[in-house]
Amino acid sequence: MKRLSSIVGLVPVLAAVTLLGACGGGSSSTSLDSFFPADNEVTGWTADPAGSAPQVAPDRDAAEALVDGDIAPFEAAPSPFVAFAMLKYVNGDYTNDFRIWEVADAAGCSSMYDYLVVNAPTFSSKTWSDESIGAQGRSATSAAFWWFNACVDKYFLESKVALAAGGQPDQAAHDLGLTFVQAVAAKIQ
Repeated sequence: MKRLSSIVGLVPVLAAVTLLGACGGGSSSTSLDSFFPADNEVTGWTADPAGSAPQVAPDRDAAEALVDGDIAPFEAAPSPFVAFAMLKYVNGDYTNDFRIWEVADAAGCSSMYDYLVVNAPTFSSKTWSDESIGAQGRSATSAAFWWFNACVDKYFLESKVALAAGGQPDQAAHDLGLTFVQAVAAKIQ
C-alpha cells in the first residue's frame, strides 16, 4: 500500500513537469545564435574578433544595451521584436555588422519589414532594391555601406557590409553581403 501511495503522490508532480515542458516558458524554440555562420561557413567570413560568439539579447533592455539606441524603430513596429542577436564579421577588406531580430511570427516579420521602410527615417531615407533573400529581401547603398534587410519566417535579418578602411562600398561588398545573408536565410528555412 505504501508503494501505491508513493506512485499516486508522484502523479501531480509528473503532470506539472509535463505541462511546463509543453508550454516552453514563452521563449524561442530555436536559439538565435544557431543561425549565425561559423568561421568560413560562408566563404571568407570570420567572426571579428576571431572566435567571437553572437551577443544574444532575450529582452528589450539587453537589446538596447547592445545596439546603443538603434532599437527605437524595432520597438515602434506593429509587431515588435521579442529577441535580438548580433555579431560582427570580417572578410579581407570588408566588415559585416550582422543582426537578427526575432518577432512573434512570419506575418509580424512582414509587418515590421514594411513598417520600417515607410516609418523609420533611417530606413525610409534609402533607395531600396529587391533582392532574392527569404520571403522578402532588399538592399540599399550609402556612402559607408551596403545594407541588406530580409524576412525569413519570423526573423528579420539586417546586414551592413562596408570597406574596413572606409569609403564608398563597391560591387564586391554588395556581392559578398548578399551571399552572406542568403546563406543565413538558407540556415533558417
